[in-house]
Amino acid sequence: MKVLGLVALIFVIVQGWASLLAIDFGQDYSKAALVAPGVAFDLILTDEAKRKHQSGVAISAKDGEIERKFNSHALSACTRSPQSCFFELKSLIGRQIDEPQVTRFEKKYRGVKIVPASSQRRTVAFDVDGQVYLLEEVLGMVLEEIKKRAELHWDQTLGGGSSNTISDVVLSVPGFLDQAQRTALVDAAEIAGLNVVALIDDGLAVALNYASTRDFEQKQYHVIYDVGAGSTKATLVSFSKENETLRVENEGYGYDETFGGNLFTESLQAIIEDKFLAQNKIKPETLWSDARAMNRLWQSAEKAKLVLSANSETKVSVESLINDIDLKVVVSRDEFEEYMTEHMDRIVAPLAAAVGDRKVESVILAGGSTRVPFVQKHLVKYLGSDELLSKNVNADEAAVFGTLLGGISVSGKFRTRPIELVQHATRNFELAAGGQMTVVFNETTASREASVALPGVKDTFGDVQVDFFEAGQLFAQYKFKNELNSTVCPNGVEYFANCTLDPRKLFVLRSLEAVCVGDEAVRSSLTAKPSHPGYKPLGSLAKYQSASRLRSLTNQDKQRQQRDALINSLEASLYDLRGYTEDENVVANGPPSMVRAARKMVSELLEWLEDVPAKATVKDIQEKYDDVRVMRIKLETLVNHGDRLLSLEEFTRLKEKALETMYKLQDFMVVMSQDALSLRANFTELGLDFEEANRRVKVKVPEVDEQELEQRMKRISDFVGVVDHFETHKDEIDTKDKETLFDLRETVLEELKEVQSTYRALKQAHEKRIRGLKEQLKKADKKPEGAGDKTQETEPSGHDEL
Repeated sequence: MKVLGLVALIFVIVQGWASLLAIDFGQDYSKAALVAPGVAFDLILTDEAKRKHQSGVAISAKDGEIERKFNSHALSACTRSPQSCFFELKSLIGRQIDEPQVTRFEKKYRGVKIVPASSQRRTVAFDVDGQVYLLEEVLGMVLEEIKKRAELHWDQTLGGGSSNTISDVVLSVPGFLDQAQRTALVDAAEIAGLNVVALIDDGLAVALNYASTRDFEQKQYHVIYDVGAGSTKATLVSFSKENETLRVENEGYGYDETFGGNLFTESLQAIIEDKFLAQNKIKPETLWSDARAMNRLWQSAEKAKLVLSANSETKVSVESLINDIDLKVVVSRDEFEEYMTEHMDRIVAPLAAAVGDRKVESVILAGGSTRVPFVQKHLVKYLGSDELLSKNVNADEAAVFGTLLGGISVSGKFRTRPIELVQHATRNFELAAGGQMTVVFNETTASREASVALPGVKDTFGDVQVDFFEAGQLFAQYKFKNELNSTVCPNGVEYFANCTLDPRKLFVLRSLEAVCVGDEAVRSSLTAKPSHPGYKPLGSLAKYQSASRLRSLTNQDKQRQQRDALINSLEASLYDLRGYTEDENVVANGPPSMVRAARKMVSELLEWLEDVPAKATVKDIQEKYDDVRVMRIKLETLVNHGDRLLSLEEFTRLKEKALETMYKLQDFMVVMSQDALSLRANFTELGLDFEEANRRVKVKVPEVDEQELEQRMKRISDFVGVVDHFETHKDEIDTKDKETLFDLRETVLEELKEVQSTYRALKQAHEKRIRGLKEQLKKADKKPEGAGDKTQETEPSGHDEL
C-alpha cells in the first residue's frame, strides 16, 4: 500500500476531532489503521512494535483472578497452558454449539472447554475455571485491545498528556458472512465500546486500496483473489469514473469457507504427526489427548509451511514432544503438495464462480496464503499464463487500508476524493408472508432501500406475520398488529414492506405499510420487534452487562500490569543497590552501619520477592521501592559528598537550624497564649461567651504528645551541645568515625523534621481558629468603629515556615 495514495484521498477532516478506526479482522491475525487529527497514516502497532495483532487472547485464572494476555504473550501462554487458548474465533462467530465449525475447533483446541451460552441461545461460550465467557465477550476483548493500542498511539503522537477516545470502527469481513455472523461481530464491537460504522467486504477493501493510486478512464474489471488463514474468496470488481467520482462495485463473488492457510497447516501437521507415530511406539490417542503436544505440533507445522514456501524441504524438530520423546522429521514440498492433491480443485473454484465468462484485466493477489507456491501454480494453470497475476498490492496490509477508505466513504465524517462504493448482496434476502416469497435484495440489487409488496397477505385483516429469509434460511419473524378492517377498507388492503440493507449488510424491516385498496390516503404504518427462531442476538441489557464485565477485567489488567512493573522496578533497584554496596569505593568510604543496613534490606526484600504475597498491594510494593531508592540516594550522597556533609561547617549549619527551630516553636507557643488571652478580653468586653465561641469554631486540632515533643526538643538541644563542644575543640571531630557522625546527623535531621511538622500543623490550626473567632466578634460588635481597634491586636503573629 502506498500510504501517500491514501493521504491524497483523505485531505480534510470535516469534524474537528473525528476519528475512525479500521480493523481487518482475520482468522489468525488482524491489522488496524487509524485516521485522526495529527496521526500519520500507518498501521497501529502492537506493544512489541509488530504490524499485526493476534486475533485471539489467552485467558486463565490465577490467584482467584482472571488474567488475560494478548499477542505474543498470548501465544506463549497458549504453549504452556493450551486450555487458555482462544484463537480462530472468527470461525465460531454466530455459530450454534452443534455446528461443524465448533466441532473442528474443539478437535484442534482440546484443552478449551466450550459450553452453550444459554439454553435459549445455544451459541458458543467458554468455561474458564468455572466462569463462562460468551464468544462475543472474548471477541470484544480482542477488539478492545486493538482500540486501546490505537488510542495510545493517538495520545503519544499528539503528546502533551492528551487523552483521546475512539468510538467509531469499520471492519473488513468476508462477503459470505450471514446475518448471524455479522450481528455477533457488531455485538462484540459494541461490548468493546465501538460503534460499527460499516462492515466492508474484504475483497472490496483490497479493491479500494488498489484503486487509491490509479485513475480509470474506462471501466475495468479485476478480480481480488484472497487466500487467508481460514477461507478463500474471489471478488469480481469493476472500476469506473463518472464525473470525477471513483465507482468501485462488486459484480461477482465466489468463496470456499474452509480452504485457506489453516487447512495447509493442518495437512502439514498430519504429515509430521504420521512420521512421528511411525518412528515411535506412541498410540495416536495418547498423542491426540495431550493438548500441549498437539499445540506444539501445530506451531511446528506453521513454521514448516513458511519454510516450504521458499525451500524444497524443511527439518522439523521439537524437543520432548511427549513422554520425553523428541520429534525429528524431514518434510518435503513434494510430500506436502501430494497430500493436498484432493484439495487442489478448490483453489480455482471461487475464481471460476466469481468471473464466469467475463474478461478481466488482472487477478490481484491478497492474503498471506497466496504466497504458497502450489496456489500460484494452479492459478497460472487455470488462467493460461502468469501475465494476469498481479502483485501490485501488499497482500497483508491492502485490506486494512482499503477498509479505512471504505469506512471514510460511508461515515461522511471526512471530505475525500468522491468515492461511490457499491456493495451488492452476495445472497438473496427474501420476505415470506401468506405462503408467498418475495425477493427484496439479491446479487443484482444496487440500492440499499426497498419497498416491496407482499401479495401473499393482500386483503388480510388483523395480525400479519412476515418471515425474513437469508439464502433460504429463516432468520427472523415479525408479527404486526393491523388496526385497519373491512369497514375502513371496504375494497381490501395491501401491504408494503419498507426494508434497508445497512452499511453492515444487516437486513432491517423498518415498517410494514398497510394501505387501503382504492384509497391510498388511508394507511397505517406498522412496526414490530423481530423474534429469532435460530440464532438469537444479544439484547441491550446483556451487552451492557458484558461491557461492564470487560471494563472490570481491563481495570484488573491495568492494576496487575502496574503491580508487575513495580515489582520489576523493585527487583532491579535491589540488584543495583547490592552491586553498589559491593563497590570498593563504597566499602571504603560509606558509613559501615548504613552499608550493613543496605545489604540487609537487599537480602530481606529479594527473599520477599521470591514469593510476593498475593495480598501485597501496589502501595505496599511502592513503599518498599521508595525505601530502596532513598537508601541508595543517601548512601551515594555520603560516599560522594561525605567529607562536606560530615564537616564541622555542616554541623555548625545544622546547629543554627536547630536553634532556629527551637526558638520558633517556643515563640509560637507564647504567641498562641497571648492571642487567646487578647481575644478572650475582647469577647468579655462585648459580653460574649468566649468558651462557647471557641467551641463553634470547627478546627481539627493536631494531636501533640507533649512528653514526646519535650524529648525531641531535648535531643535537639543535646545535639547543639555536641556541636558547641566540636566548635571549642575543633580537632576532636576529626577523631570521630564517619558512622558516628552520620548517625548524629541523621538523628538530628529526623528530629528537626518531626518538630517542623508539628509546628506547621499547630500554626495552621491556630490561624484558622483566630479567623473564626474574629468573624464572630465582627458580627456581634455593636460598635463597628471600635471593633477594628479592639481586634487588630489579636492578629496572629507572623511566623515564617521553618
